[in-house]
Amino acid sequence: MDPNQPGSGDVAHREDKYSDTGTSTNVNTNEVPTDQNLPEERKWRPWHRNDREIDELALEIYNFTNLNLETKEMRFLNLKPHHGKPESPLHISLSIEPLDICDPYTSLVNTRGNPFDAALIIIDNAMSTTAPNIWVYLDDVRDETQTKRFWFRDICINHRLPAEKAIYWNQEWMDTMSQHAEKAIDMSEAIMTIWDQGKLEPPFESRPRSDRSYGNLDFKIHSPIPLSLAAEYAKGVAGLPDHSYLPLDYVANETRIITVRSANNYDDPLVGLMGYNPMHSNVSFGCVSYMWGNEEATELIELSGQRFLIRKNLDTFLRSVRKPGGGYMRFWIDAVCIDQNNISERNRQLPRILEVYEDADVVACWPGEPDETSNVALRLVLDLKPTHYAGGGKLFEMGWLGVKDREDFPQRLAALYRFLCGPYFRRIWIAQELAAARRPYIIGGIDLVVEWKQLDHATWRLLDILYSDKDLTERIYAAEPSLRNISHSELSFARRLFYLRHLRHGRRDELEEISNTLLAQNDDLWYDIPETAPGILDVVTLCRDFQSTVPHDKVFALWNLATDTKGMDFTMDYTKTLAQTWLGFGVAVAEKNNSLDIICGAEPTVADGLTIPSWCADWSTPTTVSSMVRRTYVPITLMRAMVDIGGPMYNAAGASTLKSRFSFNGTVLECASVVLDTVGLIGPYEPSDATLTEQPIWNDWMEMAAGALQSDGDAALPILEQQFQARFWSMIAGKSEGGSEDLRKYIPGWDGHVDALVKSNGRDMFAVVTKGRCLVITEDGFMGLAPHYVEEGAKIAILSCCSSPVILYDNEDGTYRFGGSCFVQGWMRGEMLTRFGVTEEEAWEAIDNMGRVKIV
Repeated sequence: MDPNQPGSGDVAHREDKYSDTGTSTNVNTNEVPTDQNLPEERKWRPWHRNDREIDELALEIYNFTNLNLETKEMRFLNLKPHHGKPESPLHISLSIEPLDICDPYTSLVNTRGNPFDAALIIIDNAMSTTAPNIWVYLDDVRDETQTKRFWFRDICINHRLPAEKAIYWNQEWMDTMSQHAEKAIDMSEAIMTIWDQGKLEPPFESRPRSDRSYGNLDFKIHSPIPLSLAAEYAKGVAGLPDHSYLPLDYVANETRIITVRSANNYDDPLVGLMGYNPMHSNVSFGCVSYMWGNEEATELIELSGQRFLIRKNLDTFLRSVRKPGGGYMRFWIDAVCIDQNNISERNRQLPRILEVYEDADVVACWPGEPDETSNVALRLVLDLKPTHYAGGGKLFEMGWLGVKDREDFPQRLAALYRFLCGPYFRRIWIAQELAAARRPYIIGGIDLVVEWKQLDHATWRLLDILYSDKDLTERIYAAEPSLRNISHSELSFARRLFYLRHLRHGRRDELEEISNTLLAQNDDLWYDIPETAPGILDVVTLCRDFQSTVPHDKVFALWNLATDTKGMDFTMDYTKTLAQTWLGFGVAVAEKNNSLDIICGAEPTVADGLTIPSWCADWSTPTTVSSMVRRTYVPITLMRAMVDIGGPMYNAAGASTLKSRFSFNGTVLECASVVLDTVGLIGPYEPSDATLTEQPIWNDWMEMAAGALQSDGDAALPILEQQFQARFWSMIAGKSEGGSEDLRKYIPGWDGHVDALVKSNGRDMFAVVTKGRCLVITEDGFMGLAPHYVEEGAKIAILSCCSSPVILYDNEDGTYRFGGSCFVQGWMRGEMLTRFGVTEEEAWEAIDNMGRVKIV
């Protein structure tokens, strides 16, 4: 798992590891890059645009003029105007003036830049260099006609001259210069604004790690410390100060990476460095996927000589994976590498998290401190033989060959079952972390590492056993009786994680598998996943029941996984209230995708204190009813053969290409709508866990429907009775048409007989469709499934650009209250629109002309 074997840069010695106090490349360096010796990838960077022009001037290298330190002389930077040529080289002059009589100036603070590159500038008709971030700022603020005066340490102080550095290179002098200035500008904030405006291109292009081989194990990461702490270290002050973050350099596209020193003993102190590194540079590191936990951060790690507190679970991970031998390991860890107390930084880093995980050599998945259950489970996974595609639709599989006949096999399967039901697999952020990971591994300790695809395969095999091998299933329950109280649906959390990863990496994994086996080398891939998968509604619906500490993360953690969010008028922002977030998200998704399917996630139960319109979903609360607009059931199929299950399930309002006829006015949704029916009879309702009993409520529903919709004569005719039952069970399965023959392939182990269905484990698939729903019979005689909170007399309508029928309640004031989505047999494929005898577009035009309903 460790991509970072011992190399240079031992962090053990305090006297040399804190020498970098956040300096940028200083202007008096004698190593000036030219256009001729720049690597090709660097020539397009904006700060290199004038390199050839400056080089052709054959200027001398700039050398500082010494200051009179007794009179407190100081250099001031005068930025010359570009005179209508904004692409011309930066021209600067440095004037020397006593501070007490100097001309007005602007002080720049937080100017630290990453020394990954250097930019050419002209100072007093001589050539010099500065850090790229300083070049970008000066180029951005340079005026056409006016000279601008600045002071900042990176160019105005010669930190290579010991006497000058001793007096001026300290936080006290920085504060003094800011106090004397006309104004002080935080340059890092100004750079962030340029970043927000999309005017900065990353200096290193994103490309697969395989294209760069492995990262550089010996690359020394820039590890600055706050200037305010440098004096304390120089004086040898006892104790560790609290950690202080430095602003990220967005010109360098920086992220933070911690370097953790090895240790000979588990209980040795955690010691490391906080590094600042450009994204996609040739640095080797791993990401950590883990649960934060709800406890306070109480465990100490020393980072760059500063005191940093982490939570117990992370502390256990770092102690468990570090190795003896004097080397180090590098990690990106969200709780450490993002300043969690800086909301502005958190907002900016959110869109980049997926990119970080993609850039990592490996992702270490830490489900928690190892125990006997996890050890048994993971070692069983390692015993599973891979499944290969042998061509012609056939599998070549050995499964648990040599293991399944052992006496302890049921106990080991029970441990795997229990392990997969753990809280780690319910964490919302895991979905993004796993989907983005190039090489994810489950870590069960320093000597127990399992590839994620092995766990995926084992989970599928376990589900296959639970659904098809009743004898072995009973032996599993006998080994672990408490598992009887855990629904097989708990395993769906892990399966959904595997599926989202499959959408992103399945094709590459499949090609790797084919290249590593003699089987199927001439065969096509098993599946065809469209580049548009998944959409944002697909992922938030699929993962709605996952858990997060921060409610906003139920969407924020999934945003980067979706392919349709580009250009969507929504920004992830933790400063906004939950109501603002959900309202803005719902409107943005609807308008971008030309669809009202997003509103079908709305339910009447919302978080305490949350006030939102009835059509707006509260994604922070688990759903109580099944989705009628997006699938949440991942079929029990070998993941490598899985197709995309995203997109609308139905098209009750007609084709998705129809013109939209809805708009949002604040909290009011105005849309073309046609009310087609009214809820008449409502069947009994039982919670979803009732489906684990011997006689689910579906039999009661069928008797109710038969009594309401069948005449005595129809019921007496076998062929009509069979047709009715086929329609009923088709509805329970969520299919708009077809009967029991069509359902056999969807339900593992079902032989087509209804009695066998309701007594089999296959009924869990029906439970997905009927979750939180009850049977309804409309006044016009249609069967349907409505939310369990439906009321008699509720209107059933079809809305413009909504793929499912919906429930509406008349507020008697010209507005309606949204009551959720519903299934109505015979409506789900747009059949009701054909009654008008015109095209779908003509039908909606006529409906729209009658006036739009207002839903509040």
